[in-house]
Amino acid sequence: MANRVTLEGIGSYVTVLEPKPDLKGQMKYSISVLIPKKFTGRIDPLKTAILQAAKEKWGDKALAVLSKARYPTIRDGDAEVTKDGDPVKETKGMWVVRTRSDRKPGIVGPNPKEPMHFDDDNCYSGCTFRVSVSVYGYEAEGNRGVTCGLEAVQVCAMGPRIDGRIAAEDAFAEYKPDDVDPLL
Repeated sequence: MANRVTLEGIGSYVTVLEPKPDLKGQMKYSISVLIPKKFTGRIDPLKTAILQAAKEKWGDKALAVLSKARYPTIRDGDAEVTKDGDPVKETKGMWVVRTRSDRKPGIVGPNPKEPMHFDDDNCYSGCTFRVSVSVYGYEAEGNRGVTCGLEAVQVCAMGPRIDGRIAAEDAFAEYKPDDVDPLL
């Protein structure tokens, strides 16, 4: 039985509009939720759900399984490093919770009852999100642990982009409509 939890934080590696292949080539929707450590209480419901899911899956062995999990559900952002071994600046001072799913999550805006169109301009890494996840134990390819299955996403507020992409209006802000050199 899955335990449902809502997480709130900054979205990173936001792939909720179109799936992307994972390391095995399987198409997945995903989002990592960055929760500032000063709001550590926000992850308490997730910690409770992780323990409950582990107990449902492995009974008395739950704590032993969690202590040896290769992919912990909650990661310390201060320990995140790039391929070159450099610290990841976006995760400094954060808890990182990775969620993913084979199925497209439902997506709503700040007012869930108001229809909204989502694209890369209003649903990106750096926005504040609420994410509904199902927490469950797994055993696959010799790995055991607890994971968060992505179910639904609420885009709460736009924030500064952390994906390195620049908005088109910012890229060309210095140019005026009559600043065009005729090329032909």
